[in-house]
Amino acid sequence: KDLMVQFGLIVHICACAYYYIGRKIPVWHLGKMNQISWLYADPSLEIDTYERDTYHSAMYPNSTHMERYVLCVYWVISTITCQGVIGDLAPQNFSEIIYSIGLLLFNLTIYRWIQG
Repeated sequence: KDLMVQFGLIVHICACAYYYIGRKIPVWHLGKMNQISWLYADPSLEIDTYERDTYHSAMYPNSTHMERYVLCVYWVISTITCQGVIGDLAPQNFSEIIYSIGLLLFNLTIYRWIQG
C-alpha cells in the first residue's frame, strides 16, 4: 500500500517536471534546438520535429492542462516501467533528453529499492 502511494507521488512529481520542461524550454531561448519541445514547436523555425496536430490530442494548442498532465503521467509511467520512449512523444531538445536519461537511471534505482 505504501509502495503504491510513494510510486504515485514519484510519478506525479516527474510528470509535473516534464510538463514544466515542455512549456518553459522554448521560452528560455537557450539556442536554436531548444526552441522546440515535446509540447511546442514553431513551424516558422523550420526545425525537424513531429506534427503535433496529428498525434495526441493533448498536444493540440487548445488542449487543457489536465489532458497534457495525463499525457505526461502516461509518458513517465511508460518511461519508468519498461519502454523508454513512447511512440511519437519523444524528447525534442537537449534538456528533455537529459531529463529522460535521468528518469531511466531513476528507473534502475526504483527497481533496486523495491527488490531490496
